[in-house]
Amino acid sequence: MQRLVLCSLLVALLPTWTAAQDSTANAVLDRIATYLDKSTIVVGYFDLKNVDPEKSVASLREIVDGSLKKSDMPKEMKDMLQPMFSMGFDAFENELKDGDSGKQWRQLQSSGMEGVYLIVNSMTMAQSPTRVLCVFDPSTETAKIDAMQEQLAAHQPYSRFQQKDGFIIVDSFSSTMTDAQVQDAEKFLVTFDKSRKPLIRPEFVTGMERTKSAPFKIVFAPDAALKGMIQMFYPMAPPDVQETLPVKTIFAGVNWISLGIDINRWIIDLNIKGESPEAAQALYDAVIKLKDDTMTQMSQDFGSSKELDAQIIPFIPKVQEDRLRLTINQKFLDDNLGNILQYALPAIMAAQSGGLPLPIPVQ
Repeated sequence: MQRLVLCSLLVALLPTWTAAQDSTANAVLDRIATYLDKSTIVVGYFDLKNVDPEKSVASLREIVDGSLKKSDMPKEMKDMLQPMFSMGFDAFENELKDGDSGKQWRQLQSSGMEGVYLIVNSMTMAQSPTRVLCVFDPSTETAKIDAMQEQLAAHQPYSRFQQKDGFIIVDSFSSTMTDAQVQDAEKFLVTFDKSRKPLIRPEFVTGMERTKSAPFKIVFAPDAALKGMIQMFYPMAPPDVQETLPVKTIFAGVNWISLGIDINRWIIDLNIKGESPEAAQALYDAVIKLKDDTMTQMSQDFGSSKELDAQIIPFIPKVQEDRLRLTINQKFLDDNLGNILQYALPAIMAAQSGGLPLPIPVQ
């Protein structure tokens, strides 16, 4: 079971997504160039201008309804799921139209905020897990930016806010930190920012290019410090896992990971870039072997696992030259919605029994 969990995590970490926006990777990264350096390990971007939540929910409703009709699952299950999904989508649409989440979203759009950047740095993770940069249209009045900062601060008491270079900069801190620890962390961040040597690594440029049309995109590229940490703790993994999936295979097979989400059409594109076609193939082969070994063990303990194996395979990214890629689109959902619902149904039932789904607040 431990190996199954690890295998599932690996599968979840192996994909990328694509969508609709016209900024290039360089244009996205140029705006935050002074905040990137050799120890940056994650860069994310959410384009607020090119997303309409109400249209996105309507699009997702249409996609799910279409896939549900095409699914070969029993009619009785379809008849049970259809009204549940319909009720959930109704709740989201009503919330976006008349609820607090819709109101907050409209406030964001009217504030002049164009997008939100997410940055994770291996050297500052212990002090502040994430740094968020809120970028505004150059013509936005200072009073509007100040008002938005006050609104954000009201929802995030464990963060430090400052304005610089046309951004609202938000450094988050753990809620378990004492006031003294927060003050020490703030001093560390100030010193680190002063000594920072800006650098945009090629991994981020290339990773962003893979998702250049997506309103939401995120790229993970491990630096030397993170690789060293992984190498240090990997011996704690089960010996058979280390043998099947050596750390060198992971490092060679995961140069960077990019994820793009087209929230307008709900296309998800995941890319895992290896150092070479051979490295990508080796990583894929190792993941497949780990899956096969796990399925063999499960069949010995619980009987046949062929059905589960067939359900897992579509979610494992396939080799494309020097990368692994998984694209989730309308066709993917048409082919696999039944498998997805089989595992999501308990959560759906729980949400249904507890009332309408709670919308995610937009802050």
